[in-house]
Amino acid sequence: MQIPSYLVGSGNASQAMRTALEIATRLEKVVVAEPIALARGERLPVQEGPSLLFLATPHALHAPLMLEGQAAGFTHIVTEKPAAVSLEQVRQLSDIHATVAVCHGYRQNWGPQTLRQKVASGELGTLISVEGRYWQSSAAEQVLTGKARPDAWKNHPAISGPFDTYLDLGTHWADLVSFVVGAMPDSAKAWLSYGNSEAAHRDTHVHLELGFAGGVRSFGSISKTVHGMGNYLELVIVGTKATASWNFERPDELTMGRGKERSTLMRSPSEATASGMPPNHGLGWLEGYVSIVRQMVRSLAGKPTDRYPTLAESLTLVERLLTIERSV
Repeated sequence: MQIPSYLVGSGNASQAMRTALEIATRLEKVVVAEPIALARGERLPVQEGPSLLFLATPHALHAPLMLEGQAAGFTHIVTEKPAAVSLEQVRQLSDIHATVAVCHGYRQNWGPQTLRQKVASGELGTLISVEGRYWQSSAAEQVLTGKARPDAWKNHPAISGPFDTYLDLGTHWADLVSFVVGAMPDSAKAWLSYGNSEAAHRDTHVHLELGFAGGVRSFGSISKTVHGMGNYLELVIVGTKATASWNFERPDELTMGRGKERSTLMRSPSEATASGMPPNHGLGWLEGYVSIVRQMVRSLAGKPTDRYPTLAESLTLVERLLTIERSV
C-alpha cells in the first residue's frame, strides 16, 4: 500500500521536494506515492493514516498550512523555511504534534556535520567564535537591471512576512551556526540594510550577532545585495587549538588551520551522509532536501531516523530573531 503525499506550492522548492522524495524512497525502498499537487487555497484532503505533506509556499503561509495539515490528519510535514514569520505564528505552532521537518538543508552536508563533531570532541580547543558569510546578489540584480516586479509575492508582507533576507537567509545561517555549536543562542542583535530593496519591508543586507553559553560568539554577514554572488556560503570556526572552515561550493572538504600550518581535509568514500550520496556527487543544495526527506520517509516506515532540522528547533530560532534588538 502506498503512503499518500501532497504538495502545496510551486517553483524551485517544490521541484526539489519532488526530486528528494523520488531519491529517498528509492534509497529506503519505501513506497510513498508521487506528491499530488494542490493549488494555494485548495482545501487539504482528510487523511486517516500515515501521510506526508510538502509545503513550498510563500513564507507567511507555512504556519497556517501546517495547522491545517494537522487538522486534516497529516502525520508528517516537510516545510520550507522559515517555519513562522511572527510571534503569533510561533505561538500557534507550539501545539503542533505532527512530525515536522524544516528545510534547513545546509547542516545536513558532510562539512557542517564534521565541524559539529570537531567542536564537540574538543579537537579545536575552546570555542571562541563562529564567523562567515551567506551572500547572494538577487536584490542588486533585480533593481539594477530593471527586473523588479511589483506583483512578486515577496513584495507583499501579507504572504511574505515582515522581512526578506533576515528571515529567509538569516534563519538558514542561525540554524547552521546553532547546529555546529551544539546549542541555541541565548543572546542576539542584528543590523539591517534596505539598500536595493524592491519593497519597504524587504531588508537586503544583514549583520547578525549571536551569543552562546560560555562566551562563544557568532557573526554572520548575510545578504541578497552583494554584487557578483551566486549562493556563497562560508563558515569559519575559531578555536584556541585550531581553526576549521567550510565553503558550500566545496561541500565535501574542510580547510584546517593550526598555528601557521594549513591543510585540507577531504571526505572519504567510507564517510556516509544522511543523503546517501558519495563524495563529489554534484547534487549541490538538493543534497539537504534529500537528507531531510529521507528522514521523513524512514519515520513513516517506522525506522529510526538521523538528526534533522525539527520544527521545535526552528521555532526557537525564529522567536529569538523576532524578539532581539534590531537596528537599521
